[in-house]
Amino acid sequence: MGTPAELEARRRRAAELLGQGKGTNEVARLVGVTSSCVSKWKKTLRKRGPQGLRARPHPGRTPRLSAVQKRRLVAAL
Repeated sequence: MGTPAELEARRRRAAELLGQGKGTNEVARLVGVTSSCVSKWKKTLRKRGPQGLRARPHPGRTPRLSAVQKRRLVAAL
């Protein structure tokens, strides 16, 4: 749980600890996640480097209402 920036910071901290030679279980305990998360991050680091740990936007579903419809709805409410 946390903002995208907080989650990215956690992943970067885990990467730093892994770089210091700490084990997956120890890193997981230190950053407060499961060891499977750390394993995924480690794999991502190997494949994509530090850029792979960056937060990505999750835009969500495409809105069904247009901008005009939204304004009408706000006015009606």
